[in-house]
Amino acid sequence: MILITSVDQWLGHSVASHMMHQPHIRKQLRLTYQDKSMCYNFERQGAQMVEIDYNNENSLANAVRGVQHIVLAIGFEDQRVGFCKKLIQRANKSGVKSIIVVSHMGAISSSHQTLKEFSEIEEEMFETDMDYVILRPDWINQNFHLWSSYIERYKALPMSISADVNLCPIDLEDVCQIVDNLVLDNGEIRSQLDAEHVGQVYTLTGPKHVSGKDLVNLLAKTTGYDKLLYQQVRRMDMSYYLNEIGRDIWFDARVKRERTQIYNDELANYNYKSRVFAAPNGTQVQTYLDYLDYIQTNQGSTYSPHAEMLAKRPCKTVEQFFRDHANDFKPRV
Repeated sequence: MILITSVDQWLGHSVASHMMHQPHIRKQLRLTYQDKSMCYNFERQGAQMVEIDYNNENSLANAVRGVQHIVLAIGFEDQRVGFCKKLIQRANKSGVKSIIVVSHMGAISSSHQTLKEFSEIEEEMFETDMDYVILRPDWINQNFHLWSSYIERYKALPMSISADVNLCPIDLEDVCQIVDNLVLDNGEIRSQLDAEHVGQVYTLTGPKHVSGKDLVNLLAKTTGYDKLLYQQVRRMDMSYYLNEIGRDIWFDARVKRERTQIYNDELANYNYKSRVFAAPNGTQVQTYLDYLDYIQTNQGSTYSPHAEMLAKRPCKTVEQFFRDHANDFKPRV
């Protein structure tokens, strides 16, 4: 049995959707949630659904009972540190064999509170007897879905980093495939994690660096609109945009349309990677802003070969992502 956490959050939902693409695995998945409204399709497709109360020991014990591997997809809950620590502690007491933590590249930051939270969760795991693998993804391509409405309307990409600062973004499908490969072997649940990965911390990046200027050029190339601009904006302006995006009528219409698609999704394809999922909450916004500040301070992110090694295939570039979703970013003229 594999337990995937926070499937009512964007990352956990994506990992579960990817793994449930394999029908024979579905009944061997247990998925935790607090808000079931985004999870009905998982239940219909055969997964065990568990509403979890992190402040209730019985609820935690029921969630991890009989589980071999946990995929701890750290979400954007306001109390995510406390929630994750409690689950890790209960899993260790219950004899869970191993845990895959999907963390964040910024966990090494000592000056950004939301990024330090990932480090606190990782440190809790170091104190257990479980085998573990920590995955630290860089910026994920699909984050750009949150910028699509702005690009459509204002013909510009706003970010709170300089135009020459590099990201090394990884695609969400590649992150999910890496999780798949760690807990499954030829489509079957591993009895234990591969020894070469146990205790490892992997930084997951895409195959190419891109600067803000590069991103605009790629958007122009893939959408066919060559007058796109890059806008370096203040952190407070970026915060305002992301916090208010749920009020945008185009964005809201997209979210509502996608919720219907999620409800009816039979999980035969990897549709999750094309969805914005929901408007970001405050913790998500601050995590993104802290990450952008972190790479601005450190003059960009650094390429790592870990992702392609773990995915066992070439990883997708941000150019491929923009090309696949060109219609979502095409300015309205």
